[in-house]
Amino acid sequence: LQIYFINYLSNRLIKVSLKNFLIVSTTGMGDTLWATPSIRATKKAFPHSGIDLLLQPQWIPLFQGNKHIRHIIPYHPE
Repeated sequence: LQIYFINYLSNRLIKVSLKNFLIVSTTGMGDTLWATPSIRATKKAFPHSGIDLLLQPQWIPLFQGNKHIRHIIPYHPE
């Protein structure tokens, strides 16, 4: 998968290499679990990228051990 953006100043296509992704899920368990297929698809499309996940602490056990996730960051809503 290759991604290109148009540079409107020079009117040229620019190839972009995406290296890091942050997936944010600050809602309930069901919404958080819906992110699982997108995590797998992102890693398949960008195998050398790092994927971090930001979610509420009670959902961390659902993703621990997922080989596609580099870091899990707890989000504490106020």
